[in-house]
Amino acid sequence: MFELLVNLYLALVEQILAISLLSVNWIGTMDYTLPHDGIGHYPLGAGSYYFRDDLIGWIRTHIAETQINIFIGAQPNSSPHIGNITNIATAFALGQHLQRAGKIVCVYFDSVDTAPAPELDSNLQINGVLYQRSLRWRGVDKTYLCQFNEILKAFSRVSGVAYTVRMQADILSSSTALENLREIISQHCQLGALFSPKNGCIGVRAACPNHACGLADKAGIRNRYLEDCIEFHCPTHGNFALSLRDPQQTAKLELNTPMRNLLRNQLFCSDPAAHWIQVIGADYAGFYQEQLLWRPLATTSAGKPPIILYSPAILDWSGAKLSKSLYVERDAYKYLSNTHLRYMLSYDLLAASEFTLEIVYHVCSDWIDQPHKLFRAYSIYYLHDLLTAAKDATSS
Repeated sequence: MFELLVNLYLALVEQILAISLLSVNWIGTMDYTLPHDGIGHYPLGAGSYYFRDDLIGWIRTHIAETQINIFIGAQPNSSPHIGNITNIATAFALGQHLQRAGKIVCVYFDSVDTAPAPELDSNLQINGVLYQRSLRWRGVDKTYLCQFNEILKAFSRVSGVAYTVRMQADILSSSTALENLREIISQHCQLGALFSPKNGCIGVRAACPNHACGLADKAGIRNRYLEDCIEFHCPTHGNFALSLRDPQQTAKLELNTPMRNLLRNQLFCSDPAAHWIQVIGADYAGFYQEQLLWRPLATTSAGKPPIILYSPAILDWSGAKLSKSLYVERDAYKYLSNTHLRYMLSYDLLAASEFTLEIVYHVCSDWIDQPHKLFRAYSIYYLHDLLTAAKDATSS
């Protein structure tokens, strides 16, 4: 009797697992099976509850301006992966829906060319201070920026939404940026304690002007803030200064993520001609934004605050966001490289796959059209199913 029950139990387990099994390579030669029923859920709560019926109508109600500018940004340090691409697609889809609602929309793509270059000698520790060489100084930002441009052009074509690409120098050399930057830097002690409690510094840096060097104090540890300039330190060539009143010199500055975020939003708040919406990956939501943006912005800015819309996080098998290889281990996602999901790792691989940018756009546009689908994360496996369904629908 006991043996019969065991056999019945094992047979039942086999039937359950047979409903839907997803098998992928995991840790080398091991196979890891993820049983599921193939049904995707969209539980209502927070944003998915309150904006589930009409996100665009809510935005229209709260934005009086006819002109809406949508911000997106990325570091051009590698080929864009599916997370970058869906973020960009979500921005253009939002723009298309807003244009249909009578707004004039332009997408602004900010290239973070001041991010560290991936080469080993671009990130050095000297006398306890971390120095970096930027993508811009290395001249390697254009390598992948051309891929971002292809993506922007494709989504602009399918959506009918115009776009503009800006480099960091374009932003930092404007007179409005100079004024706001001086205000921010005047509070470097307070902001340093908030942004970097360990060292109390704000992330403002500049590459050494020596043409063969280009090192920049990553965290601004050795910076000296004078009345109208910042004095920087190179471990090899000594001190040098940049004026905060000369746009040609401020164009050479490099800001870290919290500093860029704060300056950018101050500029958005004070723009008299347009209302800004930021479309940012959901990994920047929550505590980070509340403490490192809204807290200082509340004390430094007046005007109309921008709207921030978070695009869905794209998750790996473990529930972590799919990340650029620069920030994860060298062999990360090796388990995907020999599977049908490898196209998610880079634009190069996506372009060679059966999925087009138009298919990706169709999925992301559906998130805006049905907002209860927007306020959640997507695993790479479920996203693949959605892309496959969209591909089949367009080909039928």
